[in-house]
Amino acid sequence: MRLKVVFIFSVIAFLMACSEAELHFSSGEKKALSDFQGDWLLINYWAGWCKPCIHEIPELNQIDAMPGIRVFGYNFDHLTGNALKEEAARFNIAYASLVLKPEELFGQAVPGGIPATMLIDPDGMFREWLMGPQTKASILASIEEHVSGSSAMDQQGAGSKVAD
Repeated sequence: MRLKVVFIFSVIAFLMACSEAELHFSSGEKKALSDFQGDWLLINYWAGWCKPCIHEIPELNQIDAMPGIRVFGYNFDHLTGNALKEEAARFNIAYASLVLKPEELFGQAVPGGIPATMLIDPDGMFREWLMGPQTKASILASIEEHVSGSSAMDQQGAGSKVAD
């Protein structure tokens, strides 16, 4: 009997480890992180009372319209439903809003201040926090820095994926 219980718990643990991370959107839609594979993801923490947050929204809207980059917003005050929809409309946020704490998907702590933007690479790996207000130029420079860094590491043999 004891062996059976251990086996069942092992199977449950294995299945939980294999479950894929999901992003939960304010629309009620859920998408697997792998649905965005190949794209850089920016997850921007913002609030309506944060003037620098509001100032960077037009730049984030422009970036979200670019191929290969997706922007998602997360309201620092945990607004949901109509309150989030109204706040996003008030500030002309064109990108999708997340409703579950995205930092937990990537093993990160809640940022200590906002605006703060998580940079996630095309393989779904957390790369860095971009703290403070961002511009299109600063975000593209951060992405380029990671692309250049990865290329240099690959040429040296570091960071390469191990074949099965």
